[in-house]
Amino acid sequence: MNGAPVPASTAAIANPLSRVEDPAGTALRNLIWLSGDKVVSVVLGLLVYGLIARHYGPGGAGQFSYGVAVLQAALGLSLVCSSAAVLPRLCQLRDGAAASLAANVFVVRMVGSLFATAAVAIYAVVAIDDPTRRTITLIMLSTVPLLEPFHAFTAYWLSRNQNRAPVLARGSGLLARLAVVAVALWAGASPWVVALAWVAEALVAATLQTASMRDVRPWRSLLGAMRAPRAAPYFRFGIRFAAGLWLSHLFLRIDRLWLAERMDPHAFGLYATAMQLVEVWLQCAALLAGSMAPAFLYRAVRQSAHVRDHWRTLASLAGLGVAGLAGAALFGPFLLKHVFGAAFADSQGYLVAGFAAAVLFFVDQFVQIAITANNRPGLLAIKWGVASVVSFGTLVLAMPHVGAYAGPLGLALGLMAGWVVVALRRRPAATDE
Repeated sequence: MNGAPVPASTAAIANPLSRVEDPAGTALRNLIWLSGDKVVSVVLGLLVYGLIARHYGPGGAGQFSYGVAVLQAALGLSLVCSSAAVLPRLCQLRDGAAASLAANVFVVRMVGSLFATAAVAIYAVVAIDDPTRRTITLIMLSTVPLLEPFHAFTAYWLSRNQNRAPVLARGSGLLARLAVVAVALWAGASPWVVALAWVAEALVAATLQTASMRDVRPWRSLLGAMRAPRAAPYFRFGIRFAAGLWLSHLFLRIDRLWLAERMDPHAFGLYATAMQLVEVWLQCAALLAGSMAPAFLYRAVRQSAHVRDHWRTLASLAGLGVAGLAGAALFGPFLLKHVFGAAFADSQGYLVAGFAAAVLFFVDQFVQIAITANNRPGLLAIKWGVASVVSFGTLVLAMPHVGAYAGPLGLALGLMAGWVVVALRRRPAATDE
């Protein structure tokens, strides 16, 4: 745990999975599970937002979309020891040692999530003027300690190339959210009651993720492995990547945080609904790249830092992004009309613009993996810091001219600015920061 990247040959010895499984087959299996997870989450998510949008209209839907954006930003702020930083280490350990690491990472993440929840809650109380939007946001924020810490167990299963347990936990949580939303809307409950659906989802998912670890090590043994002296090295290691990961989450949601207070509720609801769909697609990018990383990408980027040696991976990621853009252009109007309602037809332009920017985000997944696999937290922070500044500057300067389209434009320009920073600061992978 000295922070230095492990050579590919050493990783192959340390991680038995790399010796006994075909990387392509492992990646395919991961992709199937994670793709199935994302399909289920997209379908159930669309049902949830469709019910809310049809019941409340663009203005009410915008309140929930804003709350989700703040929730995701808070989850990013709680990333003290994220999967992106820890997963390469987990892949190099055997089951028992990896489970102990995950247990201690859980402790670190719990502390981080409690601080993040308090900090963002203060922001919500001070910055949000609309009382309904503020209440919805605060309820959603209460789920952060039930979500982020338990992703340590998800990272463990991903490092074992076994995704069944976290996928089932997530799917069950989403079903719970849908059930609560449907019942609350049917009963004519207040918006804050509908927001409790996110609490129900988090409770179900956390319970099932916790139960999944009993098959690896008895809980008494895992609890015994949770010690402050053991967690401290993981905190010191993970905190090095925290700034970059915090900034990456801020970058993805800065548009809605900025525009919510500068657009009327109806117009913001149209924009936020489209960008909520775009964000689901961005999460697909991260999951798809994550399915490839433990199987072969970590090893590949350590073996070669030359972009030309990874053109197939880059082309595949870009192709997936373009396929999503084509789907948004072709099926977006149908989706918006039949799922959200005719009132959301004007969201189509924002949807296409967001999916166009998402093509670059798909390619950026390779850049993200290369930075974390080669242990360069400083570069990660600089990359996302520059991207966030460029995105915010684009919002301020372009909004008077192009309106809310400044959001997707800032996303695209910010990503490209980050790539420029990475290109200028390239150096041999074995050098630590």
